[in-house]
Amino acid sequence: ITENKMVVSDVYKYNNINDNIIHNLDIFDLSLILCNEAEYESSINNNRSINTDEALLIYYNNKTDISNVINKYNKIYEKPFSSKDKFSAVITKINNKNYLFVKGASDVVLDMCSLSNSEKENILELINNKSKEGYRVLSVAYEETDKYKVKNLRFLGLVYLIDPIKENVELAIEEVKSYNVTPVMITGDHIYTAISIGEKVGIYSENDRYLTGEELEKLNDKELLDIIDDVKIYARVSPSDKIRIVSLLQEKGHIVGFLGDGVNDSPALKKADVGVAMGINGTDVSKEASDIILMDDNYETIVKAIIRGRKVFQNIQNSILFLIAGNIAGIFMVLLTSFLNIPIPFASVHLLFINLINDSLPAIAIGIDDKHNNKKDIIKPRKQNEEILSKRVIKRIIFEGLLIATCTMISYFIGLERDMYVARTMVFVTITVARLFYSFNCRGRFSFLSRKKKNYKLNKTLLASIVFGLVLINILLFVEPLNKPFDISKLKFNEVIISYLLSFIPFITIQILFIFRELKSLFKLRKLLRS
Repeated sequence: ITENKMVVSDVYKYNNINDNIIHNLDIFDLSLILCNEAEYESSINNNRSINTDEALLIYYNNKTDISNVINKYNKIYEKPFSSKDKFSAVITKINNKNYLFVKGASDVVLDMCSLSNSEKENILELINNKSKEGYRVLSVAYEETDKYKVKNLRFLGLVYLIDPIKENVELAIEEVKSYNVTPVMITGDHIYTAISIGEKVGIYSENDRYLTGEELEKLNDKELLDIIDDVKIYARVSPSDKIRIVSLLQEKGHIVGFLGDGVNDSPALKKADVGVAMGINGTDVSKEASDIILMDDNYETIVKAIIRGRKVFQNIQNSILFLIAGNIAGIFMVLLTSFLNIPIPFASVHLLFINLINDSLPAIAIGIDDKHNNKKDIIKPRKQNEEILSKRVIKRIIFEGLLIATCTMISYFIGLERDMYVARTMVFVTITVARLFYSFNCRGRFSFLSRKKKNYKLNKTLLASIVFGLVLINILLFVEPLNKPFDISKLKFNEVIISYLLSFIPFITIQILFIFRELKSLFKLRKLLRS
């Protein structure tokens, strides 16, 4: 969501602390330089991501040469930052005095300081106001001591940092929501900072709920399950909170994708149905725990991947529908003629031609279809346990297969009035052309009328395969030298017309059913709007 490049916007020094200790730096400045886990050289030369500590070194390096300060003072004691404690600490000797510096989450460090209630309220108000503007606010405190303690510290001030929102991320989130994917923010930042960013990018609105880590601890799993669908932001959370959130969302029946970049994200990345790690700014641990590595760290890429995945699944379903429905028609005809004890309606060469023309190029064209703009085709996410051959697809296979078979059998019985060879030729023409035109119906469940309104793009590969099949079937039908090798009987004009008309019936029937389905949906929508 953000560029992951922290920038120090401003600092607030409490009680005008301005004791010049060294290099024109007061104790506030020294606390931020020395209580710092970043490497000086890598921070100054870092063009990828910039974390909080690196941003602080860059900020002070622009003011003065801080390399001498960093190299001059050795750290007697150091406590690294952890997502659990949310602060770091260091003890350093300066001018023969030992100083304990503490830096971390604003509300956490503030509780360690000796302040009156009114002082704390004023500072908290300042923290909250800045957080609501989208700033990450750090608090700094110190004490002259050689012992590590985090009580009764002297408050030094605040640091305001900003991590710019990535370009176009708001549009990407709006688009992913239109595909029935719900984005949820899980962050260690202050709740007001998270809400500010969430509102700007469209993750959070005033009707949504948010929870902090403290509030999460007070809720048992059943209580959290009852409200989890309404919560869009989790702030000040721990790694264990992330796993708990992911687990309960899965228990609620959701397919959960988790996007993370840090070591602390790795358990949740492993637990999620799809773990996505940052390829540029992500740690090696997070990459190893993930299922997918996002090479450009761009939220838009995730949206494109979701759409692509749904299209691929749908195209596979459509190809299977086309192949099985067409073959069911042939199987049904063979079974029926065997049951009626009449000649089988296919010659061997006809079956080979049908397999070559119908079961190859159109099926491939449907499988690689990427031209449909109807968002409704892919807007509904499939259930986790949904099979490729779902009940809906099986119903279509049976109904549409029998429809093609019925029309083809009619042409067969009409042809039998002359002889068996004419009947087989009519069957050959009918089922081949019927399946070619039927392939248009296998791109989705929407009529050509609705597709035209939605700027539906024609699949040129599919069109080319249909034209190629029609040209070949007509060459075999009307070029006499090819009739005998392909077991084709010369048809009368009316027999050719009948074969073609029967070929169109499945296509037209299915299109009419699609139109009725759309009209029914439109009627329900209008009724809902009126109510």
